[in-house]
Amino acid sequence: MKLRKLALVLHRYIGVTVGILLIAICLTGSLLVFGNEIDRFLNPQLLQVVPQPERVSLQYVVNRVNSVYPNLKIDSIDIPQNPTAVYRVWSESKDKQVVFVYVNPYNGSLLGSRLKEKTLMNFLVELHINFLAGEIGSLVVGICGILLLVLCVSGLVLWTGWRKFIQGFKIRWKAPSKLLNYDIHKVLGMLSVAFLLLIVSTGVAMSFFSQFEQAVYALTSTSLPVVPTKSNPAADRQTLPVDRILQNANKALPVAQTIWVNIPADSTGLYRVGKRFSQDTSLSSASSDSQIYVDQYSGKVLRVNTAHKGPLATKILYSLYPLHIGSYGGLGMRIIYVLVGLAPIGLFITGFVLWRHRKWSIARRQAAIKVTQKTKRYPEEDYFWVNEWPWF
Repeated sequence: MKLRKLALVLHRYIGVTVGILLIAICLTGSLLVFGNEIDRFLNPQLLQVVPQPERVSLQYVVNRVNSVYPNLKIDSIDIPQNPTAVYRVWSESKDKQVVFVYVNPYNGSLLGSRLKEKTLMNFLVELHINFLAGEIGSLVVGICGILLLVLCVSGLVLWTGWRKFIQGFKIRWKAPSKLLNYDIHKVLGMLSVAFLLLIVSTGVAMSFFSQFEQAVYALTSTSLPVVPTKSNPAADRQTLPVDRILQNANKALPVAQTIWVNIPADSTGLYRVGKRFSQDTSLSSASSDSQIYVDQYSGKVLRVNTAHKGPLATKILYSLYPLHIGSYGGLGMRIIYVLVGLAPIGLFITGFVLWRHRKWSIARRQAAIKVTQKTKRYPEEDYFWVNEWPWF
């Protein structure tokens, strides 16, 4: 009983105090599951083209962007993953703003550009991970994730189905509205709690990634990987074309699909090529894809990072993002993730109604006790509030 009372207090007051913040996190997360599709629907002139037989070389794309946007510095290029997709070139302006430039992969024509911070996707991502408040916001989101984990666990403790399993999933549709609201809250929570625990735990791990990474490597007795830091420039060497770099990367992982290419930031920087195997389940994310580090002058492959051949710690870290966004189960799983992300809205509304009626129900219980003491029986309505709804 002490555990249930503690769980009730935590469940009630965490839900009331941070419920709105949790709704913002979960709602934006649901939208981001299909964020790329939404972006393409809203901006077809930038993000969709008519398929053609052959693509232009990647070096042509680099040269084209450099000639039209001489004040931009190219950082990386997202490779089209389907026939109607386009090259997305990540660039940085002199005032350190990120600019997306979109290029037709078949004829090399520039489709347009836009500031990253002005895109709907960026707004949703920033709201989801830091409430548009930078590092402080990221900390708040991480703390909210921990509190949501407490909500999930406390809800499991309070669930009535541990005593009567069927009763735990029963909704009494003909019961009074307050009891019906309680049943909906209970069942909705139990239907979503498993996925919520998975989504929230991986989200918290990514919010505190440095600490989580160190803990994982320590617990698995694995050394942190040594990542090459620079190329070896020489007076008689020039930077190789991007297509040559891709050829060497393809030799290192011939059966994997190229997802993105990171351009060296300076004369000593490395090319990084992101690849994905057919069995990989992550969406576009540098933290989830296999990565190949290539010297920009010699084209030598210096390191290949893949979750398939990596230690357990690497596999755990690489699994965070796919598990968080639901990309491991195809379209059906992504739809489930959207619905689970919407569940906290219903839970907050029904939970808030329960909280609003809490004082009223306490008063009714006190009245029932007084009636009992005088008449030695419970009036029918008071009996309901004392026995059927004791936790609110």
